[in-house]
Amino acid sequence: MNERAILSLAKEFETLARALGAGDQGHLRVGMAGGVSLLPLMPAAISAFRREKLGVTVTLEKSNTPALCASLRLGQVDMAIIPAYLQQIHTQGVTFHPILGEMPRATIAMATTHAAPNKAATAFVNILKKLCASSDGKTVGTC
Repeated sequence: MNERAILSLAKEFETLARALGAGDQGHLRVGMAGGVSLLPLMPAAISAFRREKLGVTVTLEKSNTPALCASLRLGQVDMAIIPAYLQQIHTQGVTFHPILGEMPRATIAMATTHAAPNKAATAFVNILKKLCASSDGKTVGTC
């Protein structure tokens, strides 16, 4: 392999690494418990995320809350959306970010064991918050 080819590959690698680090490329594995997947907000959030992050593939997994929290701790999903009332039961190795006001009240669960947060997951959470926020920035119960 000649020097130009090596430099080209190095530049390509650097570009990909930056995109992955920024959350603009890669994969986002989202777990959803129970009726959360039926919330009208979810298709809108997934569509908005896919428009914003064209290089990120989204995989959805539907399961129960204990299984999703275990999957978070094992790194098998990047984030999970679970009913908020279950967050007190499944706290080990998981942090919670309440955002949805619609019943069943839901919360975002993310693993505390990851060295760095998944930037794509953070972008998805921000999209959910935007879709749920009222004009004064507070979460509303109609999202």
